[in-house]
Amino acid sequence: MLEGDNCRAMGNALEIGMFSASRVEVVNNSITSQGDCLIVSHNGSSAAQLLLANNLLLGKVDWRQPWE
Repeated sequence: MLEGDNCRAMGNALEIGMFSASRVEVVNNSITSQGDCLIVSHNGSSAAQLLLANNLLLGKVDWRQPWE
């Protein structure tokens, strides 16, 4: 980890690694971050599904790049 970075994901709050036909549900959460993204998903196929429902999302200024 980098100095000042207590997160393995550079401040991204939620990193979701999908498999070919994954179905992931993120429901009823409060999520905040000072990183690049609040929620990042990657991999999977066109059959993969990510459902975000009834979440409170609050993005803040990136702690490493406050000019963005």
